[in-house]
Amino acid sequence: MTNQELFESIQMGHKEKKVLSLSKKLVKKCSFNGCEDEALKLCEITHEVEFPGKGVWNVWDRILLMWGLEVQIYKNRNMTEKADELIR
Repeated sequence: MTNQELFESIQMGHKEKKVLSLSKKLVKKCSFNGCEDEALKLCEITHEVEFPGKGVWNVWDRILLMWGLEVQIYKNRNMTEKADELIR
């Protein structure tokens, strides 16, 4: 699945205007091809962030999304042990 197909599937699965708007912007502005190593380095920065507790979901949601990206990159590289470790 290409990035464009991914964002289009997100758009089809959600009705929220903000999700649709952000997905459309990502299709236009983002290309993650060839940037996997850089993405992994950015994700690793967040590994030591402690859960802040109630009421601070704005930041924590983004960190969880980054971790999901990291897991996906490892799975695409057939590094399932590393991906499973992050999931745990």
